[in-house]
Amino acid sequence: MMKKIMTIVLSGIMMLSFMIMPIHASSSYQAQLYASVTDAGEVVDRIVIDFHSLKSLKGITKNSFTINAKSIVDFGVDKGNVYYDTNRTIEKVKKMGKKVILYLNQGEGSTLTWLTEQRNYPGKLIYTITLNHDLYSLKKEDVRFVIKKKIINEETSKFRSVKGHYGLNYQFYNANSRRLIVWFHGNGEGDIKGQTHNNVAQMLANRGTVGWATKEAQRTFKGANVMAFQVPDTWYNADSENLLEKAYKEIMFVAKKYRINKIMVSGASAGGYMSTRMIIRYPRLFDTGIIICPAIVNQVSNEDILTMKKAKTSIWLVQGETDASVDPEQSSKRMWSLLSEGQRVHQRTDRFGYTTYETANDRLKLTLYKTYDGKIKVYEDYNYDHRQEAVYYNDHWTWIYVMRNHPRSVKGISIFNWASRYMK
Repeated sequence: MMKKIMTIVLSGIMMLSFMIMPIHASSSYQAQLYASVTDAGEVVDRIVIDFHSLKSLKGITKNSFTINAKSIVDFGVDKGNVYYDTNRTIEKVKKMGKKVILYLNQGEGSTLTWLTEQRNYPGKLIYTITLNHDLYSLKKEDVRFVIKKKIINEETSKFRSVKGHYGLNYQFYNANSRRLIVWFHGNGEGDIKGQTHNNVAQMLANRGTVGWATKEAQRTFKGANVMAFQVPDTWYNADSENLLEKAYKEIMFVAKKYRINKIMVSGASAGGYMSTRMIIRYPRLFDTGIIICPAIVNQVSNEDILTMKKAKTSIWLVQGETDASVDPEQSSKRMWSLLSEGQRVHQRTDRFGYTTYETANDRLKLTLYKTYDGKIKVYEDYNYDHRQEAVYYNDHWTWIYVMRNHPRSVKGISIFNWASRYMK
């Protein structure tokens, strides 16, 4: 019997396709795609198929299916081009009643595309499921899988998209708390000159948004609302587009609505630049700050940095020993040197490959991570075998360590626990 293929392509991040076979309804099965945000961004990592009418699931293994995934660029000069077209790696299969869960390798299946315009943007995703062998009393060619249109991500579903009152949109997690964590994303997660209004890239490109809403983070901070902005273009337009004041007004609106009395700021790369600028402009606003690989080279003067000594904000800086994107000597190390000058300093080198420096009053810290030929090393279990394997990322991506709550103080206090002390 010849197979017929029907493909449906939707805009945004919920873009799927399904295979239609000329068969009867009893051989039609629903499939639901699930996604998670990994250290490298959101990926489709599970498919749940409901074999509601099948008498037996005996014989189903990870070799029973072929999962083809295609991603199409959906914005900019490369719109319409294929970003990837590959068969996904099925790592394991789990059966639950009449349902089968296919676990896909988390090192594949990104929902975002990296545009020529230097931005992360959701691609059009086309997924096709093929049964590779006969199943119980069914012939493989007589089975169709109808993939539900919406991808489920339990981490991002905790947030809601908010159109800002003062020109900056953001994602918001409501913890019913009087504490607030403000996150400024990196340059790759911004909008593109305000044309897309996607307001999701800052939540999908890395764990810088969803990481603050995890059980671990929320337990440590004893509940904290999370506010993750998306800039209309780039944070480097902070002055020309009045972004500092806009961010301040959005924060104040949320602070008033939720009766916030403690605020933490954090950001990476261009977001580290924005976090720094916000502390300089509003020295009484933030109780604490975690600033990661701040892109302040040629952007923030020594004189402006020195004014941060008068801010009430306690600061922990994190960066790699090498950083091909932002020179540590002119960013975190320069900020540390200026702000710690004249103070007694302690340091600790951890066996996991980083050194933390801190002032005796505990209000200023710098953690520098060891790098490996221009890379940072972390351990992942992308194939679900319960064994951590070394994965190397760009040496600029030290926000991965922060969102894992990895850096420790001289006394062994984790970065989340340290920051939470200033949020009581």
